[in-house]
Amino acid sequence: MTSTADDHPHQCIQLNALGRALRSRFEEHGALADLDEAIDVQRRAVTSAATEHPSHPSYLANLANCLRLRHQRTRNGKDLNEGIDVARRAVSTVSVDNFELEVVPYGV
Repeated sequence: MTSTADDHPHQCIQLNALGRALRSRFEEHGALADLDEAIDVQRRAVTSAATEHPSHPSYLANLANCLRLRHQRTRNGKDLNEGIDVARRAVSTVSVDNFELEVVPYGV
């Protein structure tokens, strides 16, 4: 098996999938380390996707959800504030003709 290069156009897709899997494992088992890693990976997914990428708003929403979950667990207001900022970016970047329009408000 080979790894995906940092500049590969599909890296954001793979990072997003990994971040979602880590978040699911956190939700299942409650290990904060999984959620911390999910946040790091989701950040990488967001930064590796071009802002015009059709899934970019979804990646932002996934990051916002991870930050919300960590705030619920740790009560760190910084996570809540960042999560709200990221969620606003997600909502503001979705286009009317983007099929993922429905995904963003549900995830935020």
